[in-house]
Amino acid sequence: MPGNPWRRRLLLLYSLSSLLLSVAILVLYFRQPSQSDRAFVLGYSWLRLALGLIPFVGAVFFLRLSVEIARDRIPPWFRSPFGESYLERSVTLSVVLLYLIGAVLVWTRIADKGGLFSDAIVRLFPLSLWLTIIAALSLLTKAVTASKAAARDTSTFTLFLLLLLLGAWVQVNVLPDIPSTTDDVYYTYLEGNRLAAGQNPYARILEEEYREDGKYPIYFGGFYLLSGLSQLAGLSSYEHWIIFWRSVFLLASLMIAWLMFYTSFMARQIPLAIFAPLFWLLNRWTLHIVHISDIDFLALVFLVASLVLWRRNRWGFFLLYGLSLSIKQMAIFLLPLYMVWAWRERRRDASIGLFLGNLLLIGAFPLLSTAPFLFWSAKGVVTSIMVSLTRAPVVIGRLHSVDAYMGWSGVLAKVPMLLSLLLSYTVCIRQRLNAAASALLVMMVYAGLNAVYFPSHFIWVVPLVPLAFAGPLRGTSRTASGPGLVAGAGEARGEGG
Repeated sequence: MPGNPWRRRLLLLYSLSSLLLSVAILVLYFRQPSQSDRAFVLGYSWLRLALGLIPFVGAVFFLRLSVEIARDRIPPWFRSPFGESYLERSVTLSVVLLYLIGAVLVWTRIADKGGLFSDAIVRLFPLSLWLTIIAALSLLTKAVTASKAAARDTSTFTLFLLLLLLGAWVQVNVLPDIPSTTDDVYYTYLEGNRLAAGQNPYARILEEEYREDGKYPIYFGGFYLLSGLSQLAGLSSYEHWIIFWRSVFLLASLMIAWLMFYTSFMARQIPLAIFAPLFWLLNRWTLHIVHISDIDFLALVFLVASLVLWRRNRWGFFLLYGLSLSIKQMAIFLLPLYMVWAWRERRRDASIGLFLGNLLLIGAFPLLSTAPFLFWSAKGVVTSIMVSLTRAPVVIGRLHSVDAYMGWSGVLAKVPMLLSLLLSYTVCIRQRLNAAASALLVMMVYAGLNAVYFPSHFIWVVPLVPLAFAGPLRGTSRTASGPGLVAGAGEARGEGG
């Protein structure tokens, strides 16, 4: 990179533009003092000072960066599209997250979906716009100036950032103006409310007569803890609570789009890198979950991240899967496959301790999040969670399962799904399919044969389709850059064998 005049000029233009933009936001924030009753220091409120500190730090950073670039000292972060070291990739992911946060806040302000937080979002609007523009400029400049990046890669990355803006705009507009109290997410709020009041939400099933529509807590304790903690932190009313959490869910949805793009892009599947996030952001199942603000995205983003890390990062692969289960255990049917993958890791290193350690990584978050409730009322936890396995068939849209059509009940009703699951495990293990293809096959069985079906179930299938084809279908290849879902990426660039 040093010695290439046009790249240095482009980077200098980027750093100076970002510096000027940061200074402009600073001037905007401090052009007039706060109201006298809110004045803290120099006539400004503490909130104004805190918000102004962010672009001030940005201005100092870009001033320093401009000096370094002028001296022909180019930061290593700009030398590859996503970063070559773990630290550089972490920085890239952080910049992407800032871009998404800024975009969500900008569109929330423009679409006037802030509800009770509208005034706060208005005050955050300049900072949100600054975050979005700065992060986009950083990512685009990185793509353009990377030493191995071609013009096609830059245009692909640019198009993807625009697709994220489009997806954020559509999903923000899909959000209802008035939060519903009939959707499932409202009952996770109520369970958090009970927990914040010192009550065990799982004990409710033991304290009242069982009802099919009782809306009992049927998940592990992860999100119930988050629900209760967020209410203790000040989001006590449902209106405040749901506005905060649906923003978190929206960010999770956009992060899934990023993971789909990253995986396909690194495997040199450029058309797939554009198609996959576009389909994810705009398909009816995603928009349905956005509209009802269910918690699926939060659990699903950790599952997708786990699959992306397959054979690349053992700790992340198993921990993130467990984190997904602790929030919503829809992917519990993948547990046998994860156990097989944990065993294969043991065979590679000839250590039974490694196998047990992998299982511990999977169980860490589900156990830690549910253990307090087990000590509180083990019977309540088990009885409540088992409801999802024992309740009568429920469907939306007359999409009945085969046992419902045939009138089967008891053990016979479970045979088609259990048999199909066993066959799917056999196919995945014997054919050594990659992690995403294996997950796709198993989750298709769950969505297609489970007696209980809601449209939200199919959302657990949608992101697995492009991920399954982002690399080699069979997960046996390894490259110098590290094995994983994108194992074909190194080979496509001629880097691996």
